[in-house]
Amino acid sequence: MSYTCPACGMTSHHPVDEQQGYCGRCHAWTRQYAAEGVEVFGFSPRPDAWLARAGAALVSTPVGWPCGLCTTPIERDDMGFFREVVVLDGAGAWSARIRAMHAQCEALRIVGHANGVCRHTGWPASKAAADELWRRLGHVFPNRPESPAKNC
Repeated sequence: MSYTCPACGMTSHHPVDEQQGYCGRCHAWTRQYAAEGVEVFGFSPRPDAWLARAGAALVSTPVGWPCGLCTTPIERDDMGFFREVVVLDGAGAWSARIRAMHAQCEALRIVGHANGVCRHTGWPASKAAADELWRRLGHVFPNRPESPAKNC
């Protein structure tokens, strides 16, 4: 008997976790999200973040996990998503993994070029480029007073 969290991919073998759909890593009852058809899981220090307003189920921030795009560790005040990605392991086999992604890194992949933050304009795919895009889009970083933009 086991329960695999649909948000972070952790598997618990505790019978109560399996029965109730509780994830000890996310500190959330994630089975209810799957039953409700939620397909996007996010994390944010603010429960009213636009992620939640857009329909994402918010779970605990995966502090210390490397971002699946920039590899910078996720911090307590970061906001982002969990994504399933396909990776090639050392033995040459493909497998699916759950990765945490900074929201700004996800945005960089999607709208970076349209906003002048891409390799064509001299920006490497990095956390610095993602942060610059986030600033240009008008988002503010918690606990970073240098950001002049309005709160998201």
